[in-house]
Amino acid sequence: MKKENTSKKTIAIIGTVGIPAKYGGFETLAEHLVRHLTEEYNVIVYCTSKKYPKEQRVKEYLGAKLVYLPIDANGIQSILYDCLSIFHAIFFADALLVLGVSGGIMLPFVRWFTNRRLIVSIDGIEWKRAKWIRPAKWYLWWARRLL
Repeated sequence: MKKENTSKKTIAIIGTVGIPAKYGGFETLAEHLVRHLTEEYNVIVYCTSKKYPKEQRVKEYLGAKLVYLPIDANGIQSILYDCLSIFHAIFFADALLVLGVSGGIMLPFVRWFTNRRLIVSIDGIEWKRAKWIRPAKWYLWWARRLL
């Protein structure tokens, strides 16, 4: 993958199921950002192929380049999904918009070893939600502290 327009900065949106938005708030946010940013920026949105059947996958949506990963963007797999997205994005994007804290373990390395801009939305106090088992709560609490 290479930057399409080198005169434009590239923003990577990480931590969503993907666009077109079919899941929740972060996906809706990503879609709205794409609608308003693609005139001035190259935008890459990371998507999970688990929620987009092969026949529904497109390479571009509303001017944004879509990158599909074969990992679920939710649950325990979200840690690997976000980490791989972040690792991939540091080679192509000038700024990373990370939605959620699942990939929080990667962020100190991005700050220490790259000059990429980081924007993180932590999505509230995720680690307090009842749906998570104790180890997941601990990880989410810890990942949030790394920010």
